Amino acid sequence: MIHPKEMATVWVIRGGERNRLVPTFLRDGSIGVGYPTIGDGRSVDRAKALRLLTTDDEAAAPEAAAAMFLSFVRRVEIGDIVLMPDPQESGMACGVVTGDYEYRDQVPLDQYRHRRAVDWRRRLPYHLLPERLENVPRQRQTLNDVADGKLRDLAKQCCAGDVGDDPFVRKSPPVRSSSGPRARRPPKPPKATVPERRCMSCFVSKPEELFEDGGDWCRDCR
Repeated sequence: MIHPKEMATVWVIRGGERNRLVPTFLRDGSIGVGYPTIGDGRSVDRAKALRLLTTDDEAAAPEAAAAMFLSFVRRVEIGDIVLMPDPQESGMACGVVTGDYEYRDQVPLDQYRHRRAVDWRRRLPYHLLPERLENVPRQRQTLNDVADGKLRDLAKQCCAGDVGDDPFVRKSPPVRSSSGPRARRPPKPPKATVPERRCMSCFVSKPEELFEDGGDWCRDCR
């Protein structure tokens, strides 16, 4: 088992759009980033990454995207700590990087081919984060190195198993209560109708009781 470095860089990395790949990365023992227009990152420099990302309609900020991609390929090191927000479980999966950058071309594009092996250890609950770091799990960047001593200490404790819970144990999806078919409301009784006639003088329909002796004029017009 690889231990985190003494001064390990703590990387906060999102598990795909809207965290959809969190279960996949936990299952595969890895972490990944997208950038489908870029092939094997080991042969990509900043200029090439920028050129490829400029043609990607989904890359809103090519320069920032290129910097994050190259950080994943070159700056993340074995022994660094990764924290992956897992909102469904109100915590961040915590693990140690155990492998160099890999381009897994057999992986479907939508599951991210740019990968690094990770030994997932524990899940750090959000409520243990200090107030100044409460927004870390909601970061918008794909990858961010957070230089904070308190976060590093918490992450190292988590990796050692001193805090947090098992990242592979997930809550069951909420089950909707079933109380049988919804009872239908009884139909409303029909409104009582009053026989009416049209007065040939005012041309207004009125109850028949206002017409005396079978005449065509109502009582109001007589």
